[in-house]
Amino acid sequence: MFVSTGCKRNYTMRSVFYGTKGTIICDNKSEHFDLFLMDENDHKVETVPQEIPVEVANHNAVGEFKCFADAVLSGADVPTDAVAGAKTIAVCMAIVESAKKMEPVKPDYDFSV
Repeated sequence: MFVSTGCKRNYTMRSVFYGTKGTIICDNKSEHFDLFLMDENDHKVETVPQEIPVEVANHNAVGEFKCFADAVLSGADVPTDAVAGAKTIAVCMAIVESAKKMEPVKPDYDFSV
């Protein structure tokens, strides 16, 4: 799932992941990604992020594209199935609904037909 809204800068593939134990910020134009960790009391461990080296000018989803191509061209198995993809979309839909309602919305994982 890729989302880009209101971008006012030169093209990059910037990804930000917010978790309960920290934050990861990566950009395909940088030689590292930033890792901000939280302690068990949800306090920042460090105000300066850890810099984890990565390959520069790499598309953030090159692995996913390769996996898809392998599946199409050679019939290789993929590590995720349609249900995992549907769960990703359900989360995204809940985020949009939550923003509209201005309140938390749980994703609907009931995919029965």
